[in-house]
Amino acid sequence: MKKSIILFMSILLLNTVIAQNKLTADEQNAIIKAADIQKSANVHDILTNYFKAGIDNLLGSKHEFNFSGTFLALDSALNIKVSNTNKYWARKNSLNLMLRGDSNNNITKMGLGFTFTLLDGRDIMYKKIYTGDDQTLKDQLNVYSKIKKSMVDYFASNPQKYTLAKKQSIMEELNTGDATHNYSNLSTETKDVLKEVKKITNIEEIDLLLKGKDFVHDDYVRIAAKYARKPLWTLTPTLNYDKTNKQGTYSIASDFIVGLGKDLTKKPWEIEAKLFYKIENDSLTLGTNYENKPLTVSVGVNKILIENEQKESKMEFKLFLQQNWQLGKINTNSEDKKFTFNSTLRISIAKSLWLPITISYDPDSKNFLGLFSITANLDN
Repeated sequence: MKKSIILFMSILLLNTVIAQNKLTADEQNAIIKAADIQKSANVHDILTNYFKAGIDNLLGSKHEFNFSGTFLALDSALNIKVSNTNKYWARKNSLNLMLRGDSNNNITKMGLGFTFTLLDGRDIMYKKIYTGDDQTLKDQLNVYSKIKKSMVDYFASNPQKYTLAKKQSIMEELNTGDATHNYSNLSTETKDVLKEVKKITNIEEIDLLLKGKDFVHDDYVRIAAKYARKPLWTLTPTLNYDKTNKQGTYSIASDFIVGLGKDLTKKPWEIEAKLFYKIENDSLTLGTNYENKPLTVSVGVNKILIENEQKESKMEFKLFLQQNWQLGKINTNSEDKKFTFNSTLRISIAKSLWLPITISYDPDSKNFLGLFSITANLDN
């Protein structure tokens, strides 16, 4: 990420370029990567970046191992060239594998599924950045280029006052500010030059530099944050094979997430809605059957609690309500429906490695259930 930002900001140092017809590929790529890094862990829990592996029910007797890879990752692993027209589809859809074991670590169930992205306004890697955002950044790049060219012109008009060494020192200070996105350490001499340039050009953004702010980078982060909050909707059909009962299990899941709030400077909230429907056997009925048909619907909100300087999420907390229905005819005394209050705390324990801790409360039985998992969602 830092390399992309430095590359992005280095383009701003080309003060010979005053007007640009469009953003360069490197400038667009910097925004794309920033938008991707600002995606919440709640989103990464649904989508696969490149390869993803996880273990569910860490403290239980039945562990479940999950692995998924985008079709782009699988094509890369197999050294198959994907055309640019198909790269977006290959990046946003994945193949999923599952293995479940019993308390003796014997494999009892195997699964194969797919995650299809029906809607993702967050990923612009292979889509054009909106014209308005493109123009905003282009205008800010032009303003910054004008500031630096005006400084060069000012030096040229005062050759006796500014030696080559002084000019280099002043420009190096700006270059340091470009790289760190912080101009608060500018010397008095550099600030005086900016003030003189402000008198000549009336460029208002110079005041932001004098306050230590990187106005180009601030817009770049703001625009990236806007994309990181756009809606996401996925559909995941899955086929499992139960070795114990020697029959198939079928399921389909739908997940929807969208960011809330117009103030892009604040840590975002998200609202989510999920649906999961499964058809499997009633374990109390002999022979192959498909009488067990649970349906689960949940709605909740997710809040990013801690993020780093690049606005990458490091801790999140989610509250959600969940309702379960039994649409089949099973031979048990269990209720046909069940309502629970739930919370999930996600903690980043390393790069791309998350520890989700979920607590569920059943108000009818007054029981608590805790689930511990670990997930690694790797980028290419």
